[in-house]
Amino acid sequence: EIQREKEEKEKEKGKEIVIEEEEVVHSEKGKEKEKEKDKGKGKEKSKEKGPVRKFVYIEIANIVVVHRYLIQVDDYFLNPLRAVLFGLPLVISLTKEERSFEVVTQKIWDQLRYLIKVPPAHEGLYAKDSKEKDDNLQKFYDDLRAKPPFELKLVNKNGGSCSRCSWYKYCVGCDYNKEVGEIGDGQTIAIDWHPKTLRAYYDSDKAEKYQTHESVEDAYKEEKKPISLHKCLELFTVEEQLGPDEVWNCGKCNELRRAKKKIEIWRLPPVLVIHFKRFRYNGFHYTKLGKLITFPLVSLNLSQYVGDKRAKTPNYDLFAVLNHYGGLGRGHYVAHAMNQDDKKWRCFDDSRFSEVDPDSLVDPSAYLLFYKASEVVSEELMPQIPENRTKDDPALEQEHSSLCKVM
Repeated sequence: EIQREKEEKEKEKGKEIVIEEEEVVHSEKGKEKEKEKDKGKGKEKSKEKGPVRKFVYIEIANIVVVHRYLIQVDDYFLNPLRAVLFGLPLVISLTKEERSFEVVTQKIWDQLRYLIKVPPAHEGLYAKDSKEKDDNLQKFYDDLRAKPPFELKLVNKNGGSCSRCSWYKYCVGCDYNKEVGEIGDGQTIAIDWHPKTLRAYYDSDKAEKYQTHESVEDAYKEEKKPISLHKCLELFTVEEQLGPDEVWNCGKCNELRRAKKKIEIWRLPPVLVIHFKRFRYNGFHYTKLGKLITFPLVSLNLSQYVGDKRAKTPNYDLFAVLNHYGGLGRGHYVAHAMNQDDKKWRCFDDSRFSEVDPDSLVDPSAYLLFYKASEVVSEELMPQIPENRTKDDPALEQEHSSLCKVM
């Protein structure tokens, strides 16, 4: 009985409810589904009665709450206010019945209580007993909630602008109130602190105290691990399930259907150029991705990414690499190329060039890779220039243009 009571309590606390039905028909795995009772009467399905379990999952919405304050800037276009984020964000989990304005604000206040600095007058230093101290604290929190030291705003995931208004309105966030209604999963709410009340009530010492879970360090190490070129191509060509807002009109049934999308290489060129996506937009500006991508110098085979399996897939050899140093606004390019005669690699850095080790080509700064099919002769890709010709003519330009189209 004690064990049964524990199991019932665990079921009540969990996020899934188990409903047992007394009589249902099911078949055991490995047993025959049909038995032959009479040769002349045919076959009859064997049925067994027993309990089966159904799982009902409770829908949970996770709301992110960020701290920020607004500053006034001199150089602006439409809005002189700019949002500055600080502190650690809060995460609030809500069931479908808990997404009202009253419940959300109550949960935000519950998590904010430990960050609120209590003035000495309300700390209960002069209280006669613990009950009077608790009453003083509760009165302080009630008064503070009646006149909050901050405002709640609906913002995007980055917390810098409004999630409801168009970008050209330069809105930093619309008010979160009862008129908004139920809030959805993934929504972000900003706590806009007033400058004076921020210093008076926000306890930064408590806010900065946290414990780093070991999984965070593991995720950081995983992010820093090198990734291979084949893994990049595998992720690039993976089959993708389109969302409900990306339906397309089916040509057979003439109805809107959800579809899957897959990118494949149909035909491989004699010269293959691979461009790494090194810049990512995070909502405010572009950041450069310095992850190391390993790539082969010889015998790159792309047969597994070619859609037409009947097509011939050559092996590719690397003959040039372009490296980028710096950021998106400013930076520096350095080229590495292999001499077709002596098969040695050289670095070209503005007016300087030097011989380099091929093993140094695999570098986090690699930006463009240039491969050539192994069976292709380099001279065949270049325009045929007679020895006695000293300048270009229209015929030569036309020949060179046709070669570029083939490539």
